[in-house]
Amino acid sequence: MPNSRKKIFFLIDTLNVGGAERQMTYLLRLLKQDRFIPVLYVIYPSGHYISQIPDHVKIYYPTKVGNSSRISILTIIVYLIKIFSEVCKLIRLERPDILYGNLWGPNTLLCLAWRMNPKRNRPKLVLSVVNNPDYYPLFKRILLKLFFPWADCVISCAGGLREYLIKHTRISGDHITVIHNAVNIDLVKQNSKEQVDHPWFKLDQPVLICVAHLLPQKGYYYLINAFEKVNKSVNCRMIIIGEGRDASLLKKRAKQIGVNEKIDFLGVQKNSNKYVAHSTIFVLASLWEGLATVLLEAAVVGTPIVATNAPFGTEDVIEDGVSGYLVPVADVNALSARIVDVLQDPNIRKKFAKNAFDRIQASFSDKVMVKKYQDVFKEITHSTKVISDQDDLNINEIDLHPFVQ
Repeated sequence: MPNSRKKIFFLIDTLNVGGAERQMTYLLRLLKQDRFIPVLYVIYPSGHYISQIPDHVKIYYPTKVGNSSRISILTIIVYLIKIFSEVCKLIRLERPDILYGNLWGPNTLLCLAWRMNPKRNRPKLVLSVVNNPDYYPLFKRILLKLFFPWADCVISCAGGLREYLIKHTRISGDHITVIHNAVNIDLVKQNSKEQVDHPWFKLDQPVLICVAHLLPQKGYYYLINAFEKVNKSVNCRMIIIGEGRDASLLKKRAKQIGVNEKIDFLGVQKNSNKYVAHSTIFVLASLWEGLATVLLEAAVVGTPIVATNAPFGTEDVIEDGVSGYLVPVADVNALSARIVDVLQDPNIRKKFAKNAFDRIQASFSDKVMVKKYQDVFKEITHSTKVISDQDDLNINEIDLHPFVQ
């Protein structure tokens, strides 16, 4: 009897700490082994989540290219060509039924590798979009419009993102499925019970917390300015977990407005959940998002949330005034006012914590997410997509949607 299990070739660039990387580990861990055979290729073989990949998953890493320690455009190009060549060879070797990528780089590479196969031998192609394409560089938006219509299914992590793709790309709405990012509720709860030795949690003062990369996207500049306003009403502290290129700029801004001694930049923490669980409020000030998994984790540990209504995904998680507060993007006054409201009212904090957890448990657990992925994989392997010459798009036909200003 032939093997009825479907083989899926997963491609990701790294397994460092991040939302997309975490979603990949959930998929690999929870896919039913009697229905699917996962194969994983990791472009940069490092990261926190590598240890969480199950033993039954076959993992490929790139073979080494020379011993040069000098990094140049040429060496990067040579490396990427080598990666592409290896991926193409592995697809021919493993003969998967499905190709899956969940970040822009791996998605693009998979599209090209998929196209290299003769039409009769092509696997099904599943791509995931996890961020707002309006903020992609121009060349990325061009490739999105060129390549993503080839997919048998495009997974959107938020409802608003699906509408964007329908409006601004040639991807058919029939081929776009919304599957929200998810969280491992049991693991987050377990992590939250670890002891925290930070001295601020022993003070009789509220502690705000934010977990995100220190990048312009995350809106930290506005958050620090809002925090200064908050302290005029409530004496509090703030912990920031994450690292990124804006670290020195943000520390400088905190010093300029006199709140540097009340903000602690902790960098990346292996277990951020325990810090969030002990904090008074979780704040996310992002300018744009896909769907921030840190919101899900904050809801699981019962920390009330104040967040910007960043496109896309935040409103999928938080119902304003019911399970948290949503404020306009880059609005310092609104952000500070809502933080103060939550700090001063324990009943609001209690209501937000309960309602947010109930919503996460019902719709955003990792088991719910993986079940939806399995349904997609099953459906597309039992359907036939007609490949036509119109799938080869001409760049002159593409209407490039401008950046959001």
